[in-house]
Amino acid sequence: QLWTATGGASQRFSVEPRPHVLGEGAYTIASPSGLLVDLSHGSDEDGAQAVLFSPNEGLNQRWYLTPVDGRDGVYTVESLASAKRLAAGADGSVSQRAASDDASQWWRVDVETGYVRLESVSSPGTRLAAGGGSGARVGLSSADDPSTQRFSLAPAEAALPTGTYVVRLASDPS
Repeated sequence: QLWTATGGASQRFSVEPRPHVLGEGAYTIASPSGLLVDLSHGSDEDGAQAVLFSPNEGLNQRWYLTPVDGRDGVYTVESLASAKRLAAGADGSVSQRAASDDASQWWRVDVETGYVRLESVSSPGTRLAAGGGSGARVGLSSADDPSTQRFSLAPAEAALPTGTYVVRLASDPS
């Protein structure tokens, strides 16, 4: 309901800048086709390519977004499966790398109506792009192509799915 302006306390508001549009937390990243950003073969190796895959509730399809201190709207995107970050390659590839302060692991998240775009901070003007079916590589594209650069984020559980697991010491994988 609209009221006549009176200047009263109930009609005064303050506006505060919000440098990070997304809350820190676990998300799935879905392409326009509904396929999720995944790690090739669920790999935990440095250099494993980001790909699209059908949703399967695996940790390799869950990503933890963390705001980068001092960089408005910039996040790191870390795999819950490998604890490694998505990194933009100079060749236009997108793969996981061990966490570092390198700008190739920083992503500017632009929120638009109903979707987000992730722009590489190390390669301004290039965005995360994914086209094709299950198994297609995720890469970078400088073209403004809504059909490949629009992703949706959905909150995801950071916990392991229900199941039976073997826990091994990382220094002794036997």
